[in-house]
Amino acid sequence: MGGGGLNKVNDDFTFEMKVQPGQRLIRLGPQAPGVSLKAVRLNGVDVTDFGIDFRPNQDVTGLEVELTTQQSELSGMVTDARGQTVKDYSVVVFARDARGRS
Repeated sequence: MGGGGLNKVNDDFTFEMKVQPGQRLIRLGPQAPGVSLKAVRLNGVDVTDFGIDFRPNQDVTGLEVELTTQQSELSGMVTDARGQTVKDYSVVVFARDARGRS
């Protein structure tokens, strides 16, 4: 998360951090190998993909950062209409919506 940094993690895993005002995404840094971000919720609302609008001198409470050691894996092959392997392509993957929509 740009413009800030983790200041303190307590024994009960609550934390404090300072951030610059503005729209910010919460992301996990590279210092946690084998762990990935699963979800970020503010007062129960998933803000993982949208971020949080931090205002100057605002105290934000009710932020939950859920981590996981369960890594996802995706594999496959891209072929053209004739079944030939395509060498130049892009793949976009979307997570399934929590309400069952994709």
